[in-house]
Amino acid sequence: MSRPAPAATTRWCCGAPDPRRGSSSTSTTRARGLLLAAERLETSEPVNLGTGRETTIRELAEQIERIVGYAGETVWDTSQPDGQPRRFLDVSRARELMSFEARVPLTEGLSRTVESFRATVAASP
Repeated sequence: MSRPAPAATTRWCCGAPDPRRGSSSTSTTRARGLLLAAERLETSEPVNLGTGRETTIRELAEQIERIVGYAGETVWDTSQPDGQPRRFLDVSRARELMSFEARVPLTEGLSRTVESFRATVAASP
């Protein structure tokens, strides 16, 4: 599973700002999904966990900028490859087979991640 949000809290991705990533999820969301899978799934077929919503790298970067209070300019290095232009997970099987719905909105999950990162940095010698 690709997790651009944690990587973006410490560095910006290269490439254009428009590639899309879908279904970002928090560790809380993934943990809850794993518990539901253990309790309810009767198949070994893969099930995608996430929000079912697509987010561009630009939208993700802008949300992180707001959360951390970044007032600088984000420069997109379009000379670098974008990678896969779109990646969007279909989470319908999780809904159907496990009654799974992500409960933590992306902005809240990002805020929690930044808060945790800051607390870890503050606590380190």
